[in-house]
Amino acid sequence: MFDSESVKEYPVIISQDVVFFPFTAGVLAIKHASSVEIIQKITKQPQEDRYVVLCTQDQSEKKNSKIFSVGTLCRVRQSTFIHDDCQAVLEGLERVHVTLSEDMQNCSAKPLHTQEEAPAKIEATFRVLKNYLDQYLKLNAQDTIHRALTIEEQETVNVEQVVYKISGNINDIEKKKKILKSDSLISRMKILIEWFSFEVAIGKFKETLSIKAAQKMRNDYQEYVRKTKEEILKRESGEQDIYHNIEKKIQNAKHLTQEAKKQAEDELKKLRLLPQSSPEISGIQSYIDFLVSLPWKKLKPLNKDLHEANKILEESHSGMDKINERILEFLAVHRRRKTDQGAVLCLVGPPGVGKTSVAKAIAKALNLDFTSIALGGCGDEAEIRGHRRTYIGATPGRILKALQGREKGKHLPGSNSVVLLDEIDKLGADRRGDPYAALLEVLDPEQNGEFRDHYLEIPYDLGKIFFIATANKKYDIPSPLRDRMELIHLSGYTTQEKIQIAERHLIPNVMQEHCLSQEQFSITPSALYDLLTQYTPKEAGVRGLKERIGALARKVVLKLEMDIIKGQVIHHQELTEYLGTAIYPPRALHEKTQEIGVITGLAWTEAGGDIMKIEAVQVIGKGKTFFTGKLGEIMKESVQVALNCLKENIEYYKLNPETFMKNDIHVHFPENAIPKDGPSAGVGIFLTLLSLVIKKPIASTTAVTGEITTKGDVLRIGGLKEKLIAAVNHGIDTVLLPEYNRQDLDDVPEEVKQKLHLVFINHIHQAVSYIFPDKDTLSE
Repeated sequence: MFDSESVKEYPVIISQDVVFFPFTAGVLAIKHASSVEIIQKITKQPQEDRYVVLCTQDQSEKKNSKIFSVGTLCRVRQSTFIHDDCQAVLEGLERVHVTLSEDMQNCSAKPLHTQEEAPAKIEATFRVLKNYLDQYLKLNAQDTIHRALTIEEQETVNVEQVVYKISGNINDIEKKKKILKSDSLISRMKILIEWFSFEVAIGKFKETLSIKAAQKMRNDYQEYVRKTKEEILKRESGEQDIYHNIEKKIQNAKHLTQEAKKQAEDELKKLRLLPQSSPEISGIQSYIDFLVSLPWKKLKPLNKDLHEANKILEESHSGMDKINERILEFLAVHRRRKTDQGAVLCLVGPPGVGKTSVAKAIAKALNLDFTSIALGGCGDEAEIRGHRRTYIGATPGRILKALQGREKGKHLPGSNSVVLLDEIDKLGADRRGDPYAALLEVLDPEQNGEFRDHYLEIPYDLGKIFFIATANKKYDIPSPLRDRMELIHLSGYTTQEKIQIAERHLIPNVMQEHCLSQEQFSITPSALYDLLTQYTPKEAGVRGLKERIGALARKVVLKLEMDIIKGQVIHHQELTEYLGTAIYPPRALHEKTQEIGVITGLAWTEAGGDIMKIEAVQVIGKGKTFFTGKLGEIMKESVQVALNCLKENIEYYKLNPETFMKNDIHVHFPENAIPKDGPSAGVGIFLTLLSLVIKKPIASTTAVTGEITTKGDVLRIGGLKEKLIAAVNHGIDTVLLPEYNRQDLDDVPEEVKQKLHLVFINHIHQAVSYIFPDKDTLSE
């Protein structure tokens, strides 16, 4: 193995709180990178050459820590590597004098020998040590130090080995260092005797205290037995069953905080004092049940695997790259900060674009429980904060109700669940309070750590909840509440995105709901395209498309159950047979014609983008202006601004002033039952009026959008993505839009941009030059 007299080079491992002795073995946890690298190198060598010197760092001097000159030569028996750490099984062989190299990676090791001493002194000292050891073991029967005594039962005892084994089992690191450094066997035993004598003294004192404690426990136990007998007698008489069950439920609720448990126990004390006929009993019972059913300290592990979360989100939805990126950002920050703080997102978009299903996908990606709260029509602040228990029929607020455990399924959601606040823009305020104001505390990360529900009375931590709100219009949400959420806009889908959603999600889901196989029901790609463009083209989302697919499935199921067919492949002719004539036949949306005084505008609505016809006619009159179509104040002002702008440019366009003096102008927006408002129709109104005056038509496949000033400047508009998607869906091929909106094209799908010829304008003259190329001959 090695020459006990020679000096050899060995790799060295430095430890602050571990000392190994000869004739002992143990596991050493290594976390320092250089030491782990040393073990890795050693394990590559043959078994007989795996040696390392373990040295202990001296921490007695705070300024200059040094290395003990005495270490232990060890053999590496086994090693296990976990991530960047290592666990090595070392066998102590011999004490050595250590001289470290400059790089602190290796050392020169010279064996140290125990000095010769009188056998009688050694025996006498060992007997004293054994006496203290016996006393210690009587006081600490379960201590692992008793393993060293198995050697004493043999015929011959190696005192030095026994001393080393005992030394390895004490928990005083400083004394271990002194024992390893000492060359005298008697000195080592004296150090152990000193340690054992102190521990024996402490043990005897603890034993005295234990006797007194045991006496107190006996007295307490007798009192407990007395009370238990009384409770048994009461339960037998049928008076205490309810209290026993409630008390058991509180004791079994390990997820309660100390404050919540104390509150439940206080309520139980009140309940015990009430007579059996008291009407308050049911209220207190309901309160305790609710308090226990909340997930006070129950946290569900968050999925922090970014690749897995991204995969789940991509499989769940198409065309949601921005949302997927935001969720992955949240996970990345959460993993780096290592906190449980939740987030507050608000998904804004038209109906049917999948806001609720996106929230469910987020919960699945995060591996958290999901629950939703429908806020539409809620006008009472107590719906959020709960009712005070002083009122009859008081209930908690919807927020805490959503977190309440379900008794039948024995399922308690985590206190870091995903909570969906559905239709947050549909809340209302009345004489019963403002629920928006109550939601400020719920969604504000600075306040929701101690949310106070009037019913619960004690604060509850909502800071770990991942809140997701949905809304159709962001401006219907009060600005203080809107500022506390991160708004993510979900625009309408393009035709190609709708086809992908139908193929990947809608059709399979409908087939599963109607128990149809692939052989029994399928839709050809051409029929799916016709279904989308001729039956549901104005829809921003896919809700109507799903309803149409469901209608087709029901028709097929009926024929299957009547044994009329064995299966059905849906072609275009089946669409007409099952769904009737197309609502929007091909080319019926916009025939490629030109009309005088008519232009196609683009509008943004709650349901996404849409087209809007603008019409104007002249009638004999006195120069008055009329406008119809259920217009808002802003739209009426746009008509007036456009007309005045046109009148100001009479000379520029070489128009006859008498046209405006002897005729009335009627501007009309069809579909009178639908309210219309917004400034982005100004350019369209101007071009319609100009077309009317000069008697020149405008192509129906050209659409315009933009706000106009009295000087003819074209200003930026909103909802560009939705408007351009609507233009494509309605057969538009050319769109005039403000130059200031060029930067918004990054959000528009590439598929949409490729199908449109986009013309950017800064001034109304540019729009006129494009619509009427022969500007110099505008006048009649």
